Amino acid sequence: MSFTLENVSIHAWINKHQIRTEKGVPLEFTNHLFLFEPYSDTSPFQATYKAAQIGYSTMAILKALFIAKNLNLDLIYTMPTDSD
Repeated sequence: MSFTLENVSIHAWINKHQIRTEKGVPLEFTNHLFLFEPYSDTSPFQATYKAAQIGYSTMAILKALFIAKNLNLDLIYTMPTDSD
């Protein structure tokens, strides 16, 4: 595997692949600067105290995909159901 900026930086990966939000707009951090650093955090244990609707679920999904791709890991992502 060759090391390029988008292989080691999630922000470069987002820009290179023109990742969009669930609303279809390009993902950027101008109005969500508080998420810039958590996107880069790859600590194995993380705790977050947050408000609703700030884009944290989107971040978690993108981080999981980025890490799985660049570390060649298998990934299972499950969502809770109404019976949970």
